[in-house]
Amino acid sequence: ISEYIGCHTDKNFKSLGVNFDQYYKPEFLLLPFLKKYCLKNKYNLLIYPRTISKNEYLFYKEILGDCDWKFVDKEKTCAYKEIDKSSICISNSSTLGYEALARGKKVAFFSCRKTRGASASFGWPKYHQKKEGFFWINYLSLKKFEKKLDNIKNMSKYEWKSKSAKY
Repeated sequence: ISEYIGCHTDKNFKSLGVNFDQYYKPEFLLLPFLKKYCLKNKYNLLIYPRTISKNEYLFYKEILGDCDWKFVDKEKTCAYKEIDKSSICISNSSTLGYEALARGKKVAFFSCRKTRGASASFGWPKYHQKKEGFFWINYLSLKKFEKKLDNIKNMSKYEWKSKSAKY
């Protein structure tokens, strides 16, 4: 689930106190990892966009290249239908990620955009003080990301619903 905000210049990030590279550091690290993870585990990597901007597609294309992933056409596809078809959804701290969780979908939250402060942590304000849970992590660690994804991938729907219900 994309968190693209439509800015490509450092000037636009000044109010956040960061530059473009700092803001998008999670995407630069996570997306190549996710592409490899999906190929290894025979998943299709789909990016559900936040906007209908061509710049958003180009942003992801720059990170992921031309093949082994798909950019969903937001104008032709309902977000909930895409979410419902997905085996696992991945979100940084998107509202759509929380909605997918509420719909009972397996969601991995990699809430590591620290440029937005505590509100970017999973479950803010209730769970933000915890570093991680069984399906989320509030810091950058590719090894931990992989363990979380493997755990979620191997979990039955019943076990997922049972464990995630309290969130």
